[in-house]
Amino acid sequence: MYFVSIGSAARGVEFCERNTFPESRMLADPESQLYVALGLKKDLVATFFDRATPVSIWAMVKDGRIEDLKEVMRVWTKYPLWIPPKQDQAFQQGGVFVFEGERLVWAWRDRATGDHADFGEVLGALGLGLGSGLG
Repeated sequence: MYFVSIGSAARGVEFCERNTFPESRMLADPESQLYVALGLKKDLVATFFDRATPVSIWAMVKDGRIEDLKEVMRVWTKYPLWIPPKQDQAFQQGGVFVFEGERLVWAWRDRATGDHADFGEVLGALGLGLGSGLG
């Protein structure tokens, strides 16, 4: 399992330190090449004004997951904001992709801010159940 993020390798190391994520599994993509290759959205409307943004946030509230969002905000607001290498990268949406070798077996593309893959589905795509180690 690898995590790919926009930004420099130094920012990747900082992310790993803050989140106890193994540096050997972090890949930096300062030019957003992988995001483009995977067809991920990048624009102002998708980031802030897509209907999926309030729908996703409301689903978190309704499902009792708002505390998760509060915890993320509490932790991340202790640090200075991360500014991506290129200004337009601030509007980049992410996703989750599971590959077996070169074959794509599962994909999720965020439609808007707050619209994320279901963690249980991701674990299922990895062949893991909840409570399994990710190795």
